Amino acid sequence: MQLIFKSSANIISLSRLPLFGLWAFLHFHESIWNIPIVLLIIFTDFIDGFVARKLKIESTKGAIIDASCDSLVVIAAFIILGLKDFRYLLLLGGIAASLITWSAYCISSCEMLYSSFGKFNGGACYIVMLTASVIHTFFNDGALARIIIESITIFGTTALLLITAVLNIFSIYKFKNL
Repeated sequence: MQLIFKSSANIISLSRLPLFGLWAFLHFHESIWNIPIVLLIIFTDFIDGFVARKLKIESTKGAIIDASCDSLVVIAAFIILGLKDFRYLLLLGGIAASLITWSAYCISSCEMLYSSFGKFNGGACYIVMLTASVIHTFFNDGALARIIIESITIFGTTALLLITAVLNIFSIYKFKNL
């Protein structure tokens, strides 16, 4: 029982993986139920850290599990969305740039660093999943509103991810020159 208590935040983080599988299944079947599932995925992302802090069970391992689950879910979601619309694959480039520069920042400082940029990016990527779920459910393929909303969401989030990558590079430069 104590093991479950100490692992509760990690269990919440890991729950995103089967929830994502359900979201992917529902997304392919264009079910309206993919919307509450993506909302549940977003909720687990917010609540896992809150639970860890309230129960005083925060750990580096938990932070790594949280970030890894976020990355797996978001990357897999953009690949799945990219199967229907190649523009979603652009987001993978932004994620790659952000993750690579964040990793370089961690390596240059010789420690695992947590960035508010990362949490912001994760939230933005989950908003893309939610937006895609809503527009794929309620708008027909080729509808002008769908094309506009998707384009703004995709290109805006890709720009955000690339800006974060640049900020990470500036942070590395600043750290090296201290």
